[in-house]
Amino acid sequence: MAINSLNKIIKKTQSIFFSINFVFLIALSSVSATFWLYIKLDREQHLENILNRYIVAARMLLSHNPFFYTLNDAKQDLQAYGLDLVLDKDLQKNILSNALLLKHKTLPKGEANIISYKKQIYIFVSIFDRNLLLKDYSYHPYYYGFTALAFFSSLIILMISYLIIARKLYPIKQLRREIINFGEGKFNFNYSIDAQNEIADVANEFNKVARQINNLIQSRSLFLRNIMHELKTPITKGKLSVEMLENSKQKDRLKNVFYRLESLINEFASIEKISAGVDMIDFKQYRMVDLLDNAIDLAMIESEQIKIKTHDEFRLNADFELLSVAIKNMIDNGIKYSIDKKIEVFVDEKEITFKNHSKSPLSKPLKYYIEPFTKDSNNNPNSFGLGLYIVQNILKLHNLELEYNYQNEYTYFKFKKHN
Repeated sequence: MAINSLNKIIKKTQSIFFSINFVFLIALSSVSATFWLYIKLDREQHLENILNRYIVAARMLLSHNPFFYTLNDAKQDLQAYGLDLVLDKDLQKNILSNALLLKHKTLPKGEANIISYKKQIYIFVSIFDRNLLLKDYSYHPYYYGFTALAFFSSLIILMISYLIIARKLYPIKQLRREIINFGEGKFNFNYSIDAQNEIADVANEFNKVARQINNLIQSRSLFLRNIMHELKTPITKGKLSVEMLENSKQKDRLKNVFYRLESLINEFASIEKISAGVDMIDFKQYRMVDLLDNAIDLAMIESEQIKIKTHDEFRLNADFELLSVAIKNMIDNGIKYSIDKKIEVFVDEKEITFKNHSKSPLSKPLKYYIEPFTKDSNNNPNSFGLGLYIVQNILKLHNLELEYNYQNEYTYFKFKKHN
């Protein structure tokens, strides 16, 4: 179970749509990270430039001799930097105690700090054991507008690009579903794309090919049905005419010929229904005993030739006619190639087993016998070589598989559910 889940995850990661989504997420993350880093560095540079302006102004003030440099001189010089002195001791104390530190820088002979208090920016400089608190009335906060605009523009371009690519590739999903249905025998394929791109070209070309195949299948089906219908009338007349003949060797030979022809037409009818696809298959729940009874009636065998072991209420989801034919063919084969002309059938929830007493195992692998018109040299001369071919194709439609085993002079054929 864990391996199946892992395989499903691996399969999803190999999907084109997974790759596109993954690349989009990587691009989105990269763009977001790049803009975030840019804003962080640009904001730091903005504060650094402001701090350098403050330091230059502070050094200019502290470089003057306080005995000759008046307060008015200082205020006039600071105006050039957009600054003003904070001289109120109580205000200084309150600001320094409650302000938010925005930027700190260590100087060779002191330190400088940019601080924020009540939405106002201040610079506190301490150089040569002398302190200054300056108010910046020309401060402009860092502007995110252009950066945010560039970021959201990039996101919009990415999203539009993603949507365009996803829209272009989305028809692949629908095309894949239609191809799967076509492969399962639903030949009424009609999926075209009104666009000018490679995916539309593939879908439209496949649609054209699918229609041609469907037309060929319909033509072949009509041809076979007409042929079988036309042959049934002379065969029926021939059988009636033979019955009017006196008993003789020629009568038995002719009767055998007509019965062989009738059997061949019935097998072709089964092949035709199988080839018609799942749209023609009528799946319902049936009791296994009813399927077996119908198969025995089709095989036209005596009750003492078959032994059945099954539960009366055991049911199977099946096409009644087709699965009956598959069971009939296995009963026919089992009786034809058994020593005592008898067969045993065992049914449980997992498998249907056909057992008969035989001289030797199959001379070739089972794979050989499920091909059409294949027979062993020691096969029954009345066989057309279609029995196991028909069985195999019917089982495929029912999600069953055919298994073969030979043990202690007994042949075992099994219809088993796929794991």
